[in-house]
Amino acid sequence: MNSPGTPVIGIDIGSTQIRGVVAFISPRREVSMVCHSTFASNGIQRGKIVSHAELTLAIRRVLDSLTAQYGRSVEDVIVSLPVSGIGFTHSTGFCISSSDSGQITEQDRQESVRKSKQIIKPADVSILHVLPYDYLVDAHPVVNPVGQDGRHLETKCHIVYGLSSAVLAVSQIFRDLGKRMVGLVYDPLAEAQVVTTNQERDKGVVVFHIGGRFSRLSVFYRQQLVWSYVFPVGGDTVTADIAAVLGISFSEAERLKLGYADLGAITPDPLASRLTVTLLSGEREQVTRHQLSLIAHSRMDELTTLILSKLPSEYSQLPMVISGGGSGIGGVMNMVMKYYPKVLRVGPPDSLNMTSKDYRLLTAVGLVFYGMSVGAILPPLARPDSLWKRIITKMI
Repeated sequence: MNSPGTPVIGIDIGSTQIRGVVAFISPRREVSMVCHSTFASNGIQRGKIVSHAELTLAIRRVLDSLTAQYGRSVEDVIVSLPVSGIGFTHSTGFCISSSDSGQITEQDRQESVRKSKQIIKPADVSILHVLPYDYLVDAHPVVNPVGQDGRHLETKCHIVYGLSSAVLAVSQIFRDLGKRMVGLVYDPLAEAQVVTTNQERDKGVVVFHIGGRFSRLSVFYRQQLVWSYVFPVGGDTVTADIAAVLGISFSEAERLKLGYADLGAITPDPLASRLTVTLLSGEREQVTRHQLSLIAHSRMDELTTLILSKLPSEYSQLPMVISGGGSGIGGVMNMVMKYYPKVLRVGPPDSLNMTSKDYRLLTAVGLVFYGMSVGAILPPLARPDSLWKRIITKMI
């Protein structure tokens, strides 16, 4: 398939699935996803790399599938890091300007950000992102310190770190597979690029991601990630409950959960449709959608209240977007709204031109957007005065 622009691969290494996309970036920073592939996250358990060889094979299968669909190999990849070992802290960097102009310079800003990285951390930890979100010049808050009159700059940063062993392992895998890794990203930074708008991230928004084995809360303000939380429970817990109660396989329970469960259908309905399921014994049995929904509701209600209780009170008035594979359960928005009424939507905004409804691909696509936003990926022949004037995402 031939398209004008720069081809890039986004690889989302999740706790249950590895998802990859080939995307094209045009000179006008338009992004088109041309193919995608998904395989099980072999070699990863509870978000931790337990087998380098199995993970390499799983990633190779994704890349081989993308190459077969696209028709040729793509060199550049941008990747999300497995979630185990991911941590967060806030740090402040101080800088006294040496400029003769009496104003804060870009060099001063960069120096204060660099100093914020001087934190005490374990030996097996690498800093992934240093995200400045607040500035004070001579103790006065400013949005952008560069050009402000003053000598003392204070920069508050949100720092995301991960296990050095995981960073080295993932980097080595892509080197061995002949790829050039242009970035290693904490995945909510990527996902937010496509599930929230620029205006929402500027004014403040909470992203509630319900993954397979992990759920996350992320707060964005002034375009930056300012607070994060990872909870080691996700939609797979709901699937496991359905499988245990009904006596069916995990895969059969997952099919029922995403296809028929409705978190709002917990009132008995004598007219409710019945579903035929295959038991572990091989026998066939019928269950009502009410029974299925009641099981899912109990666990999702517990998960929702636990996670939302971790959100600091200063962010509790911000609007929320729900995302992740677990957000595909019917009625999830109404359930979350019982505890957090400021929910805007589930999934991406209407402005995202999306013909595929598989929201589980959003992080892989968002990786390409994030790579552009930080300059790790550049469109072909891009002119500085044209950057970010137009972004259109087309997904097939």
